[in-house]
Order: sequence, then structure tokens, then C-alpha cells
Amino acid sequence: MRQGVTSNDIIELLRDAGLRPTRQRLSLAWQLFSGSDRHVTAEQLHSESLGRGVSVSLATVYNTLHQFTTAGLLRELVVDGALELAFESDEGLRDFLTGEVLFFLGSSTGIPHVERAVAAGPGFNWQVAPLPHNTPEPLLNVYGASVAVCRTTPAKQLAAWLFLKWFTEQEQQARWVEASGYFPARKGAAEHLQAYFAEHPRYERAFAWLDAGRGEPGVRGYTRVRRLIAEAMTAVIEGEDMDAALADLQQRADATLTE
Repeated sequence: MRQGVTSNDIIELLRDAGLRPTRQRLSLAWQLFSGSDRHVTAEQLHSESLGRGVSVSLATVYNTLHQFTTAGLLRELVVDGALELAFESDEGLRDFLTGEVLFFLGSSTGIPHVERAVAAGPGFNWQVAPLPHNTPEPLLNVYGASVAVCRTTPAKQLAAWLFLKWFTEQEQQARWVEASGYFPARKGAAEHLQAYFAEHPRYERAFAWLDAGRGEPGVRGYTRVRRLIAEAMTAVIEGEDMDAALADLQQRADATLTE
């Protein structure tokens, strides 16, 4: 076991990666991240979870591992023709701090974490930036969790709606940003974030790019399409022809959305 790792450390790890610390994520994250680095399979983790008395389906384990991989907490490896997962704690940030990489991808909620790590370590000057682009302005992918009011009783549905109405007001959204580091649902929250911008100028810089953001389609099946996109990006990075990868992605995405 890693010395000194606590449940709060696991919660912060998930939040820094832009993931909400749900019960199942916390359980699997503890199995993965509280011990030494290792190669594991989804079936292995599923078996370990059942052995610990945690009721979780194999499908949930696969989905959670994919979320961890997409967030940069895990790395997919191909070993002898089979896919396995290898975990290296804060791999992107660690390589960034040592100069092994010039940049890494992360969530806005991780900006304070990087600020603290750089200040406590090498202390070099760094900045946030959009992905490279060949257009006059960057085009950014904006995404987040969906919020829904479930069908229950009229009283409960009204209460849920009133809460969402209150929560999405500018003042509450500003408090949400200060507590989480995420972007607000309302642009007007910026007028209540001037002190936060002053304390975290890199967040303010990223906030300004929301004008160039495009929300992900809210259609059924798009979660699977996101995974296909991640696979295509990985293929291109590993040397596959970009045009061929995009053509294959288009075909597979269309087929997924029409199922």
C-alpha cells in the first residue's frame, strides 16, 4: 500500500481529474490507486470487488475504467494481444513537472492542483492554452454531466425544479466555481468571480475561451461515440493516417447512433 493515502486523497484525485466521486468510482479508485502500480484487467478488478463485498457489475467496472482512462488516470496497454490497464499516479503532471513533456491535457478543476505542484516543485512559469488549431480562433469541446428531473410525485418534481432554478442562478454558480474549479452553467456568473479570477488568472484565461466552445450533442448513444473519438485520437497519435482514422471514425459513429 502507498503510505499515507487516505480516502480524502482519492476524492481529490477524482475531482482533479474532473470526475464526480460517486460510491462506485471511489471503491474502484481505492483498489487501483491506494496500492502499488500494477497491470490489471477489468475482470480482475471485478473479482476483487466481489471479494471485498462490493456489489458491482462487470459492465460498471468497464465503464468506470474507461472514464478513468479518458480522464488520464489510467493508460491502456496492449499486451500479447489482450488489453490491460496500467496506472501511474498523476503521470501527466509528474512528467510535466520534470520537463519530460511540454504540455498535458486536463480539466479546469485541476488548475489549482497544478499551481500548487509547480509552486512546491520546480517553480517555472507555465500557462494554459487551447489545443493547436489551424483556424483563426480555437474550437473547444465543452462537456459536463447532464441534469434531469426524474418523474416522481408532483411535489418532488416541483422541489427539484426549484432547486435547479436556484442552483443555476449566477450567485450560486459562482460559489460552485469557487468550490469545484469547474466552469459555471451561466456566463453571467463571471461578474461574481472577479476575486477568484484574480487568485487564479489561468482559470480566467481558460474561461475566456468558452466563447469558442461547442457543446457535445445531447443525443442517445453519444457516450459510446465519445469513446470511439478517443480511440481514433489514440490511433493517430500512434501513427495511423489521420484521414483514414477520421473516415473510419465517421462510419463507426454513424452506425452507433443509428442502432
